[in-house]
Amino acid sequence: MVLGGGFVGSLWAQEDEPIPVIRIGVENNSPPLSFTVEGGKAQGFTPELLAAMEQTGLVQFEIVASSWSFILNRYEAGKLDALANVIETDERRKTMSYSIPHASMHGVAYTRPGDPGITHTSQFAGKSMAMLNGTMSYLNAVKNKGWGAQIVGFDKWQEVLLAVKEKRCDFALLTRPLKFEQPDEMGLNREFVDDVNHRFHMVVQPDYARKREQINAALAEVLRNGDYDR
Repeated sequence: MVLGGGFVGSLWAQEDEPIPVIRIGVENNSPPLSFTVEGGKAQGFTPELLAAMEQTGLVQFEIVASSWSFILNRYEAGKLDALANVIETDERRKTMSYSIPHASMHGVAYTRPGDPGITHTSQFAGKSMAMLNGTMSYLNAVKNKGWGAQIVGFDKWQEVLLAVKEKRCDFALLTRPLKFEQPDEMGLNREFVDDVNHRFHMVVQPDYARKREQINAALAEVLRNGDYDR
């Protein structure tokens, strides 16, 4: 890939320099991207991707797994070098330097049995949409003025689904299926929303250009060599 060649070539020019360890925050309850098991070990797509990136010899990571609020606070305090799985916003660009994208997920709409499934934002207009406050899905909806739907925010997963089940909202829009947090999903139906696509990046502190280059180089290499697809 042309992308990989450019980044890797730039890094090879500095191959005599030691590779610093990048302390990267990873969420502990965001399956399938990342979650922790007994003992606090991080698992999921992101930890596996970070391990594959380390195998390129271009980067080294120390994973700090915790809640989003904790790792974001540590990042803002300068205690973490990087964060994984961040969507890009105008506000975040002030304090975050973004890598090339490394993952994407479609939004998920929950509807009541018997109601038409929602698979496109063109179906949102005039409806009330239950959402989880503060999530990337919520921020994206606010940015797009709900695609014509009324945004109704809640603080817990259960409240979001219950609002749909009890007909207080027409549907719910979330980042992913809730089968991990809410196994029965309250009997609601779910569909992927084709044109709501969350693109994830890794971010570093704004003045860490060298570390961002290392991350980009390693990402480009795992895309090139097939490890990403595996």
